[in-house]
Amino acid sequence: MSRLRTLGLRTGEARRVAAGELSPPALVAAVGGPLPGVRPARFTLGPSGLHLLTGQADGPVPVVPWASIALVGVLFPAMVPVVVAAEAAARRRKRLAEVLRVGGA
Repeated sequence: MSRLRTLGLRTGEARRVAAGELSPPALVAAVGGPLPGVRPARFTLGPSGLHLLTGQADGPVPVVPWASIALVGVLFPAMVPVVVAAEAAARRRKRLAEVLRVGGA
């Protein structure tokens, strides 16, 4: 980001670039993250034979905490503006002359 600033990128434009870089991974994590946790529970409860341990006629049904999953789905994308602001503050502290001289990212 600092290199782009040396090429004339303004503060508002830098924030938009940072948001564009950080939004896709946050959305993928929010949507795709809970699925690997829910899917194995559904596939392993039947073959594990827990109905023998619990004394039930059928195997126990997994209870998915949908409210927690929805909270994760909302919080991950909502954290993007906070991270963008923190990154903008960190990049603003770097002097552009130092970035040009040293080549820091």
